Amino acid sequence: KRELAAELAGTLAMSAIRNNDRVGLILFTGEVEHYLPPRKTRQHVQRLLRDLLTHEPRSNGTSVSRALEFAGRVTHRPALMFLLSDLHDDSYEAALKSTNQRHDLVVLQAIDPRELALPDVGLALVQDAETGEVLEINTSDPEVRVAYENAAHERQTALREQLRRARVGHLELQTDRPWPNALRTFLALQARRRVA
Repeated sequence: KRELAAELAGTLAMSAIRNNDRVGLILFTGEVEHYLPPRKTRQHVQRLLRDLLTHEPRSNGTSVSRALEFAGRVTHRPALMFLLSDLHDDSYEAALKSTNQRHDLVVLQAIDPRELALPDVGLALVQDAETGEVLEINTSDPEVRVAYENAAHERQTALREQLRRARVGHLELQTDRPWPNALRTFLALQARRRVA
């Protein structure tokens, strides 16, 4: 997911400077860890990509609210903002709505297919990337896999509804699928909606 986010960020950043737009970067976990103010040079985009690829998170967890609130404080004029995340967080709908009222917020969600369907690999130790909790699960048990898929489906359905209520553009991108055409189509649709 990190590689996908880096590819997406690089593509968006290069597109922005080709349009003579400024581009910045906020890296966050449970807190904002790194901020690169917007600029519009190729060297700036190279630094942005280097920072994105080499940054080592200092903490676990994800706080979309903190990141959006920080972005709102440092961005003084209305802007097009991209939130690239797996969205493993709760209680950030108010921050989405607030940010989207002042700015044009677009969410690009990185999804590992194993988050949607558990592969049958027998007994497995799995670690929650957000909390660090380690569990042993029997992935060979069909009931475990069905329960996992149902929970993943419910979570994604609730997330889509939350983003719809906040009127935020949302694109789901899986790590095992090509994304350039999907992104191009989605961004063209978003641009038409902004003009309308």
